[in-house]
Amino acid sequence: MSKGASASGLNGFDMMVFRYRNELEFVVSIVNTVFAFLLNCSGGVILVVYSLIMTAYIAIRNQASEQERKAFFHLPLFPFINIACLGFVVLIFVAMLSDPVQRTTGIASLGTCLLFMIIYWTCCITHRSARHS
Repeated sequence: MSKGASASGLNGFDMMVFRYRNELEFVVSIVNTVFAFLLNCSGGVILVVYSLIMTAYIAIRNQASEQERKAFFHLPLFPFINIACLGFVVLIFVAMLSDPVQRTTGIASLGTCLLFMIIYWTCCITHRSARHS
């Protein structure tokens, strides 16, 4: 076998390995991107859920009587801590939306929450109109 034929065969083999390695790197990069998006999106939804818990705490505490407040609600610096936490959640979402890498994640998180709020309001309106008729 000549050295030229053997070098040509090795060159072809190298090209094949290089091609498949590039395709594998492409697939791995897609998987990493999707995985990072899902992790960030769930983090965004967790922030929204946490803010809903804080606003529910504020609403329930404001509706409770003075006796119930003393018995069940023991959060020091009551409205200020909740409002500060809500402010930090808003700040995190502003940072997510201003970063081009995180923007799609922030939009997806807020969009998902908005979708479920619209569904909830639609169900409430439908239920209320069925109850009054």
